[in-house]
Amino acid sequence: MDQYRQRGADRQRWLSLWNGSSAIVNRKSRQQPIVLDNPVVCVAGCLPPDMLGELSVERGREDGFIHRILFAYPDPMPVCWTEAAVSDQTLQGYAAIYEALWNLQGDLGQAGARPQPPLELGFTAKGRAAFSAFVNALYEELADPGLPDYLRGPWSKYDGGAGGRLALILHMCRVVTGEANAEAVDERSVMAASTLVNYFKGHARRVYARLRSTRADQRAETAIRWIQAHGNVCTGRDLQRHRVAGVTRASQAEKLLQDLVDLGQGELRERRLPSGRTQRVFVMHTDTSSSEASCI
Repeated sequence: MDQYRQRGADRQRWLSLWNGSSAIVNRKSRQQPIVLDNPVVCVAGCLPPDMLGELSVERGREDGFIHRILFAYPDPMPVCWTEAAVSDQTLQGYAAIYEALWNLQGDLGQAGARPQPPLELGFTAKGRAAFSAFVNALYEELADPGLPDYLRGPWSKYDGGAGGRLALILHMCRVVTGEANAEAVDERSVMAASTLVNYFKGHARRVYARLRSTRADQRAETAIRWIQAHGNVCTGRDLQRHRVAGVTRASQAEKLLQDLVDLGQGELRERRLPSGRTQRVFVMHTDTSSSEASCI
């Protein structure tokens, strides 16, 4: 953003592109500006969780930029070697859908128009009823005082912004594979889009919880995952030896374990060793959820 100038308008331009607003590009090398009537930009990528804050705030202002992003924030998976691979048949089918989508024609009714304007689709009667129910349910959530304020931003983008677009994308995939006709978006496409929106809602809750968490919360989250993977019991020495959550000193380990106790994740107990000495161990509550939401 704005790498060529200190106070540019790159961020505002991306906000407009999300809405498909027309864009005008002026270049010194051109006498006439470039006018984009129907700009479409698709962005996909990955970033470390600690970088989420870079998307959220621009010069101390919340402009809704991050609310326009659909996040997937899955649980970490153990790394292991596997011989499993995607079959050639699946890859060919996947590529065929993309090729068929690319070859779709625009509004051929406007003769001579280059490029062809987009073709607008409506809903079938059942599709419209399903979309209306989906949007009304979303608005009921927004009206619920129990919905956290920090989720109202992304939730407000899930109606036409996400739900409508996803329904159209899914429907056109079904059209090019012969599962549906191109006249209007039907109920099945709308219901599938609703399922996807619910998926992204779940991941949004994790993302926004992460944004609101402190470094102490994040260390606790890391420690919880490690302790659960090692039998739900550990000592401060265990955390220090394995450098869990960056712990390198005994005082840091003891502070981290006390934080876990304060968060309700477990309790400290005295354990008698064969030598007759006692040792303090942390025992995690077995009914505690492993998700970040339980400790943030």
